[in-house]
Amino acid sequence: MRSAGASRPGRITAADEGHLAAVGSIWSTNYGLEFGLESRPAARDVAAALAAACALAPRLCSRARGRRWVPGPVPVVEEVEDSRAALHDLRTSFVDEQFDPRTDAPLRVAVSGSRIVLACMHAVCDTPGLVGFASHLFTALSATTAPEHGTRAWPMLHREAWRPAVFRELVELRRRPAVHLTPFPATGAPVIGSDAAVWSLTASETEAVLTAAGRTGPMGITASTLLNHCLGQDRGGAFATLFIPANLRPREQPWWPAGNHIGHLLLDFDAPVAAAELAATIRRRLETARYAARWESLAARARNRGRHDPGPGTPELEQPPISINVNNLGRIDESLLPGVTDMVFLGSNSPLYPVVTLLTLGSRMSVCARVREHHGGRAVAETLIDQVRRELL
Repeated sequence: MRSAGASRPGRITAADEGHLAAVGSIWSTNYGLEFGLESRPAARDVAAALAAACALAPRLCSRARGRRWVPGPVPVVEEVEDSRAALHDLRTSFVDEQFDPRTDAPLRVAVSGSRIVLACMHAVCDTPGLVGFASHLFTALSATTAPEHGTRAWPMLHREAWRPAVFRELVELRRRPAVHLTPFPATGAPVIGSDAAVWSLTASETEAVLTAAGRTGPMGITASTLLNHCLGQDRGGAFATLFIPANLRPREQPWWPAGNHIGHLLLDFDAPVAAAELAATIRRRLETARYAARWESLAARARNRGRHDPGPGTPELEQPPISINVNNLGRIDESLLPGVTDMVFLGSNSPLYPVVTLLTLGSRMSVCARVREHHGGRAVAETLIDQVRRELL
């Protein structure tokens, strides 16, 4: 394994700063990953594996100091009872609990029966980076050989980031519709708490879904189902906006390094769209739009240089600029996470919109819907999962 440069957590990047500025406010976002193993691991073994993983990816045990992440103690592994209620609590409040980037490790780790749950502060790492960290963790836990990987990513130096089509997408980003509908009416003032509903497919269900979805794919079907659900609540003349995160790491190293290296695609619709059409649109635009989002962020940073930043205000719940987030991690090779039988991406707890996540580990897919309490919490999350299940199966 190449680990040159891995001994220091590194600087706080512009992408990190955007998340750090929100910590402690209603905008603060965390996310989680849940892993199933064949049997319950000993907490001491998980702690030893965690220390080994943090040595290779020290961001995940760092603290914020000025312009840098600095080394800090390895997180303590929590032992939780093996029950359905305890697992639900890990999927919800364990992820929602806020971090203090100056004093807390940006990662929480808990063991419940044969499940291991990681909760991460988005300011230090995005989901693909945490998957790479989990690879270190489970490689150490199973005493297997880790895959080789690079330690740096420079997305805006990629040749693809400078294509003319990227800058045409940048223009589109600045032509956003003015009127957005509220897909999940808020019940009051925004709150930190969220709730999650999870659908874990069996291997046979996963095979059936992938076969039936064909080229449209589960992502296209899920995204169109949820986008059209948002549009079904339209009061007239409003748009629903689909948010799709995109990994900007090199294709040959999609899970490393730990850090924030993502862009995104925004798609606006004022009428229902067929799954095949939406899937084709996503494939066509994602390659260029994902870099455009980062260029826009850099441009905004340059425009605001030297100006006073009042910080994030109260989320606009009546007409949110985004209606729903659908995030597909895709297929993860089982060799990346030795000993793991199934996996769930527990989503991020955005205050503006529900987050629905998909991933497939080996032969098993999972889907999770995460919804803040002011958008309906568990009831809405289960409704979204039910709609996706009906369309995929």
